[in-house]
Order: sequence, then C-alpha cells, then structure tokens
Amino acid sequence: EVPKAQMAEDPEKSVGLQPEHAVLALGGAPPKAQMAECRSPHSPAATSAASTAAAFPAARIYAAVLPFTSASFLALSAFTPWLEVDVKKSYPEASPDDVAKMVASRSALFSFSHGVCSVCIAGWAGMLSDRFGRRICASLPAVGQAVGYSLLALVVWYDLGVYYALAAWTLTGALGGTFVFLAAAFAYIADFTRSGGRGRAFSRLDSIMLYVACIGPLFSGPLVAAVGYAGVWALAAGMYAVAALLFATAPPSPQPAAPRASLGGWVHSFTPLLLLRLVSERRGQLLGLVLAFLLATGGVQAGVQGFVLYAQRYLGWGQDMLGLFSALFSALGATLILFVHPIACRLLGSAPSDLSMVRASYLLPLAYFAALAALPTAATEAAALGGLPLLAAGACALPHFRALFSDSRPAQAQGEQMAVVAALESLPMLYATPLVSLAFERLLDAPRLIFLLPLGTVGAAILLLLAAVRPAALLLDEPPRQRWPSQAVLVRAPDLARRLTDSVVCNAAEPEGGSAYGSPDGRLKPRAAREAAASREAEAAEQEDCLGA
Repeated sequence: EVPKAQMAEDPEKSVGLQPEHAVLALGGAPPKAQMAECRSPHSPAATSAASTAAAFPAARIYAAVLPFTSASFLALSAFTPWLEVDVKKSYPEASPDDVAKMVASRSALFSFSHGVCSVCIAGWAGMLSDRFGRRICASLPAVGQAVGYSLLALVVWYDLGVYYALAAWTLTGALGGTFVFLAAAFAYIADFTRSGGRGRAFSRLDSIMLYVACIGPLFSGPLVAAVGYAGVWALAAGMYAVAALLFATAPPSPQPAAPRASLGGWVHSFTPLLLLRLVSERRGQLLGLVLAFLLATGGVQAGVQGFVLYAQRYLGWGQDMLGLFSALFSALGATLILFVHPIACRLLGSAPSDLSMVRASYLLPLAYFAALAALPTAATEAAALGGLPLLAAGACALPHFRALFSDSRPAQAQGEQMAVVAALESLPMLYATPLVSLAFERLLDAPRLIFLLPLGTVGAAILLLLAAVRPAALLLDEPPRQRWPSQAVLVRAPDLARRLTDSVVCNAAEPEGGSAYGSPDGRLKPRAAREAAASREAEAAEQEDCLGA
C-alpha cells in the first residue's frame, strides 16, 4: 500500500485505484466486462450509442405533429360555439342565462367523457409504446381522432342529437386522444436526446406546434360560414388521418423494445394504479411536482374555459372572436417558448434549470387571472386581449415540466413516463372543466368570481414549486447500471476522467470517512464516480444547447 502523502504527490501511481478506473482515467479502452455490458441491448451505453448514431428525423416528426395540432385547435375553437348554436336550436325560447347554463353543463359532460377515456388508456399506451415502438402508439390516437370526428360530422349533418354527438366525442378519446399522441411524440424525441437537453428539445416542438395551431382558429369562422360545423369536423378528421399516416411511416426509434409484459404488468400499467405507484414511491419532491403540475395545468385550463363561457355570455363573443383569441394565445405562447429560454441564458450567463423555468412561467398567468377578477366588466375585454402575453407565458412551463418527468426515469421507460405525463395532462379534463362549468352556472350574478378558482389553484402550484429543492432531488432511485454514463463519454473525455480520478485520490487522504467520492481505504466508489461524470456531461450538454440557441 502506498502512503497517503505519496498518493497526494503522485496520484497516477496510486494502487488504491481499481485497475479499470486507472485505465479509463488515462484514456485507455474500458475492460472487457464493461464492454460486454455496453453491448447489452438494454444497457444505457448501448441506448446512448444508438441514439447518437441515428439522426433525429425532425422534418418527418414535425410534419406528423403539426397537422394533428392544427386540427385539434380548429376543432376546439369551434366546439363551444357549436354547443351554443345547438342549444339555441333545440330550445329557441330559452333565455340567455338558460343558454349559458346548458352550454356550461354540456361542456362539462363532453370534457369528462373524453377525459375518462384518455386517462384510462394513457398507462397502457405508454407500456405499448415501450414494447412496440412510438410510431404505432402515436398513430392509433390519431386514427381514433379521425374516426371520432368523422362520426361527429355525420351526427351534425343528419342532426341526430346531442347524445350521438357525445358518443362520437367520447370515441375521440377511446384510443388515448391528443395527450397520448403527444406523449408518444415526446417519448420519440427523448429517445434521440440526452438527459439535460430534453427541455430545450421539447420546447422547440411545443413552439412549432403552437405556431401552426394559429391557423385553425383563425380560419374556423370563415370555414363554419362556408361549410358549416359538419364540414369543419370532416376537415379535422382528414387532418388527423394525414398525421397518423406520416407518423406511421417515420423511421423507428433507436430505443430497444422492452420485454413482453405479463398479466401483472398490464394491471400495474392501468393508469390509476400507475399514478398511485408514482405517488407512493416516497419521493416527497416528486409528489410535490405532481401536485404542482395538476394544480397549475388544471388552474390554467379552468381559467381559459371560464373566460370562454364569460365572453360568450357577457361580451357577446362568437366564433370569430373566440378563434382570434385562440390564435393570439397560440402565437404568443409559441414565441415565448422559443425565445424566453435563450434570453434567460444570455442574461444569467448560464442555462436556467427546468425547475426554475417552471417556477417563473406560472407567475404571469397568476397576474392575468387577478386582473380579470378585479377589473369591471367594461374593461374585461381590453384586459383579456391586452394581457394575453401574461396568460401565454404559462405555456413556457410545459416542456420543462415534461423534461423534469422525463429525467426522473431511465431511457428504457420513457414511453411509460411520457404516458404518466399524458395522464396528468388529461386529468384536468375530469375536474377543471366540470368544476368551472358548474361554478359558472351558480355565479351568473357575480361572474367575475369565476376567475378566483384559477387564481387560487395556480397560486397553490407556485407555492409548491417554490418549496421544491434542486432538480437533482426529483430524480428517482435507479439500479446502478442505469446510472452509468455512456462508454463513448469515458473514452472521448480522458481529461475529465483524469480530473475526477485526481479529485478522488486527494479526497481519499481525508482522515476518516472519506468524501462523497473517496472511501477511507483510498479506493474509488464506482457508482459515485459515474454519477459525477454523468452530471458533468449533462451540464456541458446544457451549456452547448444554450450557446447554440
């Protein structure tokens, strides 16, 4: 054994290091055991190498996602006005207050039926995505949307009644709906992207989606006037079919297929059980993140739905104004997603963490809803349109929320994790829209109080986010082999391994207990060293993304 003083003077000659780590520190090839592990199809190193070798087919994925998003915003911007038209047609003698109440109750019923299907399917869709690939699990929800909107067009064309329309609307969520489609798309992107750079990659897709989403609401009014609501639903169905075809013919993901699931795996992947397992993992910070996500997304969704009902009843907004509101929101959200992160990098001198971006993004929607609740009715329209940048800033949080959840799971489980996010995004349809609709029915005498509901929920979400610690505390415990940096990083960065080795040897000279990387006998702790190398690699990648942006 070499004395500690000699170890400090000449670290490379220290025999306290394990042989394989000394070889890696000097830039040599890793030992055969590690090479065998890297050749395993399910090892993180093999996954990283496959992701690096395969180029991300951005054009094909964007071409598939964009018609889907545009069709979704087109259909949603025309949905609430169609409910109002249908109520007035069915009850021509109803008063404006009665029409508003029936529109609110039907909106809650439609949202709840679609949300139940989406939430129940999300967990199984994530498991199937890891097993059979992202393309299939993105194409099936698009097919379900196309079939559902085709039936809805037939219902409106033949005037079959609201219950047939409810059945067709429910069918749009029977194969997962919008959020399951987007979950498969984001899992596809995560397969090609390193941890630490996923927030920026998700932001690019979100911004492009919102830019294209402006097209549908802007043309919804002229389209309804030209072809009616049946024609709008038929056009949306065709766009969904195009999205399904484009995604089905995209290149396969580099992520190896997960093992075949047993009956117990199917049961555990049922969305309520999946969410219960997520909550019961005894990770307080992750549980806080889940609650903050539900409160924030549900609050914003409830606020937007409440304002739509308010604008129809008290501001006289029709199809054209609601379409303009949706288009402006999409354009502003896309612009903020695209430019806020690079500007923050430039001002701060380093890339802000995903958690910091989420915290800052939800402060501005809080001010927006506070202004709507405080201002008189005469000033509400000007405040709603002029303050749209405040509301759209909340969209900046979504890609970074997804990145936090994505980084909390290994690469082999990205489909399941994105399915959890899809379920969390779908859950507000079960409580946010129905609650705000029921509250609106009972607050017709004091309608501005409807904005206190999103104000309270978004405020509670901000408090939970402020109580959260650094993003590293959100990561779940994983098996040691899933936390290894890739083999290519160790081979291509011998100077990093050398500095890490020198630091470990110096830390080993501490009198008792060692340090985080050095133990009392002077030997390197393999898992700690690998975690440190992976952390530095992620920081370097984040800096490169920031400078590139």
